[in-house]
Amino acid sequence: ANDTLLKNIDLSKTTDTLGNEAFYGCLSLQTANLTNVKYIGDYAFGDCSSLNVINIPNAISIGESAFGRVTESGEAPNMIKIEFPASLREIKDGAFLGCRNLTKISDFAFSFCSGLTRVTLPQSVVEIGDYGFYGCPYLVNINTGNVSVFGEYSFAVSTIVEDGPSLNASLKSATVIKPYAFCNSRLTNIESTNNLVTIGKYAFQDCHNITKIVIP
Repeated sequence: ANDTLLKNIDLSKTTDTLGNEAFYGCLSLQTANLTNVKYIGDYAFGDCSSLNVINIPNAISIGESAFGRVTESGEAPNMIKIEFPASLREIKDGAFLGCRNLTKISDFAFSFCSGLTRVTLPQSVVEIGDYGFYGCPYLVNINTGNVSVFGEYSFAVSTIVEDGPSLNASLKSATVIKPYAFCNSRLTNIESTNNLVTIGKYAFQDCHNITKIVIP
């Protein structure tokens, strides 16, 4: 932690667990190869403002503020794109807080992460790509209040889970909801759609938990 000269790390042949604050405050760190790492501890890369490339193909859990801004004077990593693996089960609070350049969750990013229950997105994320969270039937909470574009099948599930949990996702900033975006999901009521311009075909097909939709 707090090594201001460190620029690159390669943990591809080492431990599967990265401890809390392991590289916290390493201001010059630019790339991190975490190929073998499954568990990323709290604040592991907090305030690593120069970090722009990470590789986490086997991650299972990403800790609190692991890649976020921690202190008032600190800055979050400068990442533009992150690819999340199918193995991922947990992203804790503030994991990517303050990642100012991260604007889109890529296509298929969390597809079939069937154990995923909660996601905290950076406020900068305004688009969720096609199939972004497809096949995540137990996803309960995700902060989508700043998301304007929901891709095709972005929150759809392939099989309806009887008596499964409800999905709490805000559409208050949504302008485009593409076809099948929430098909078969357990999305709850939609009451804030003031910015909505386009709703694709079958966007809410078989969303039986929805009893009320308010459209301006």
